[in-house]
Amino acid sequence: MKILSRTFIFLLATLVSAVATAQEKRSLGLDEALRLAAEGNGTLKRKSAELMAARAKANQSLAAFLPQAELSTSFVRTNDPLNVFGFRLKQGIVTQEDFVPASLNNPSGFTNYSTRAEIRQPIFNLDGLYGRKAARYQVKSKEFELERTKKAIDLEVRRQYFAVGLANGRVEVLEKALATAEATLKVVEDSKGQGYAKESDLLEVRIHALDLDRKLDQAKSDRQTSNDYLAMLLGISDTEIEPADMLVIESASAEAPELSKNRDDIRAYEMGLEAAKSMVGAKASGFVPRVNAVGAFETNGDQVLGSGQDNYLVGVSLSWKLFNGYKNVGELREAKAKVAEAGQAFEDYKRQSSIELEKTYREYEVSRKGLATAETAEKHAKENLRITSDRFAEGMEKTSDLLRAQTLLAEKRLEALNARYGYVMMGYYLEFLR
Repeated sequence: MKILSRTFIFLLATLVSAVATAQEKRSLGLDEALRLAAEGNGTLKRKSAELMAARAKANQSLAAFLPQAELSTSFVRTNDPLNVFGFRLKQGIVTQEDFVPASLNNPSGFTNYSTRAEIRQPIFNLDGLYGRKAARYQVKSKEFELERTKKAIDLEVRRQYFAVGLANGRVEVLEKALATAEATLKVVEDSKGQGYAKESDLLEVRIHALDLDRKLDQAKSDRQTSNDYLAMLLGISDTEIEPADMLVIESASAEAPELSKNRDDIRAYEMGLEAAKSMVGAKASGFVPRVNAVGAFETNGDQVLGSGQDNYLVGVSLSWKLFNGYKNVGELREAKAKVAEAGQAFEDYKRQSSIELEKTYREYEVSRKGLATAETAEKHAKENLRITSDRFAEGMEKTSDLLRAQTLLAEKRLEALNARYGYVMMGYYLEFLR
């Protein structure tokens, strides 16, 4: 049983090692990461596809202005009296004998090949004009959405890129803390062997080292998660990313926050509202007559594309739906209600965006002060450990005091790392909201 357990553990360790080594290690600068995201991010690809669909739909609206051409050919074999006489007339082969009642009532089977070319030209379709405007506003809205998404992905890549660096820093801090704890453990073990330390001191140091080891494992797991998420943002896989650029502390603009009317998502909402207004015009135009022209040329004969009688047709039609079972009225009211809904949603979104901007600005100021506090605390904790270590070596401090000093320094180093990351990311987010 023990042999099977050891074999299973060995195979599991081998599998984990194989998965770990399957990832390609790659040093990546921030600019290159942003470029990879611009080319391979899945969200950007979806938004680009939505824009292509909107443009295609806008092209469909050109049908209200451009001509439609159709070419068709057909074959008919019939002995229906009315159709036979009509086809003979179209082919131009009617004779006096065709008017004999017996021939009219009981014709023999007759073959007709018909080829027809037809062009329809809209002349005045007011609803199509408004529909075209609405479609173009929708395209503009999708274009602004795509630009805003690009900026959002840019922000998220920066966040996750430096999150990987932050995770590396956490691992490094905990590795140093664990190494210090292990060194302390060796000192305490030696002191206990010489009768200078108690068993409780030794157990306390061991517990401290085990706790750091657990935290280190969690930090490595978090680092892998950050790495995987960054790789997803960049559109790559099976890659262990090593950030080549360090987190640089930069101050964002200290100006009071003000929401820009030209922000891409604001413009997207604005274009969507204009599209809804255009649809009101389109539905109102349902009460206006339509004017269309048609032209056709047709040949009929007893052979495919053979020489036969030809004819043409040219005309203009005016159609006016005076009453459509209340459908037009209902659609117009629905379109107006959607404009009101879109207008209120637009105002709510601008208000929420302003609140978010002001909130972020306040949080940015708080994070700036927090960074200074965290860096000062880190310096004090480092000096405190130095003093405590010297006093411990002289027998003037207990083991528990040394462990507390070591733990405090590790905590303050992690807090300082988080404060630097939070401050820079808050600055990025503030500029994104502006």
